[in-house]
Amino acid sequence: MARKTAASWKIADPSQPLRGIAGALALSLLAACGEDDAHEADLVLGTYTYPYPAALSSSCSAGEKPGETGRIDDYLTAARLAFNLRTPANYHAEFRHPLIVVFAPGGHDRGESEALVHLTRAATEAGFLIAYVDDHPLSLTAFDDFAALPRLIARRWCVDEDRYYLTGHSNGGLVTNAVAFMESTRDVPAAIAPSAGGIGADDFAAQTCPAPISVMVMHGARDTLFPGYGKAAAVWWAACNRCDGQPSAPREDGCIAYTGCAEDIETLYCEADTSHTAWPALNESIIQFFADN
Repeated sequence: MARKTAASWKIADPSQPLRGIAGALALSLLAACGEDDAHEADLVLGTYTYPYPAALSSSCSAGEKPGETGRIDDYLTAARLAFNLRTPANYHAEFRHPLIVVFAPGGHDRGESEALVHLTRAATEAGFLIAYVDDHPLSLTAFDDFAALPRLIARRWCVDEDRYYLTGHSNGGLVTNAVAFMESTRDVPAAIAPSAGGIGADDFAAQTCPAPISVMVMHGARDTLFPGYGKAAAVWWAACNRCDGQPSAPREDGCIAYTGCAEDIETLYCEADTSHTAWPALNESIIQFFADN
């Protein structure tokens, strides 16, 4: 059977939302975890200061993109990927926004992923659209389907199609890496920030390098599920990005930067004293990294 292409995708009718067990599970887990006020605030939409009149120089036509404003839940693609989308609270449908896609950890849904990474407010305040995608059984076709999602979103919302950014934790980190290096999908992201990805040195060694791309690898020093995988990922990406060699001293946020990379590409490795289940406390750095690339 032929693989689906991006052109064969569609967004399901929003009058037929995908709800039920996944949404209820996410709510019950959030209640059990007792999210603190700071993390609850991170789920609120931010207000973006649009750079007028410069914003009008790169815009969508009036009425061209009918996407809704705010917290848009329960979209389902033809490939059965469920996602939620967040826009700035004052979303301008004629301004081309950069887009972040967040891939969920294995066995988790889009709501749980949003609660884990709490990137919504920071991203929307910085003018990004941000989408949270359910985990999905992995296969070559699934990677193609994940990679098609940004272009699918750009059909309905005003998105800068040169500025698709990918991140995700654990299984989501694996997907983020794979989409960036697979030959069929490597043209999609402008930069990636995988966290706790389950791809080891041997797996990377079996891949061919894509064109240089800015990468921010994040991993916990106490990750016993994928020990050392983050360092291996950073070394592989630094080689692909043709960096000079050893990384710099740690920056203020604890990340180290490989120097002399091709085309002024950024290659960062960020290791914290955390276990596999912890999302890194680097949201400000993640948003700045995407904004700079």
